[in-house]
Amino acid sequence: MPVFDLPISRAYRDGRLPGIGGGADEVMLRIISKWMGIFPVD
Repeated sequence: MPVFDLPISRAYRDGRLPGIGGGADEVMLRIISKWMGIFPVD
């Protein structure tokens, strides 16, 4: 049985997805807002 098929491996792998997805959403919103010219400048 490959190591990625173990339930604990699957739980660890899937548990990291919200953090990665959240960061990707923030980056994408920043890119879109810069493209639209509405990104707030400090």
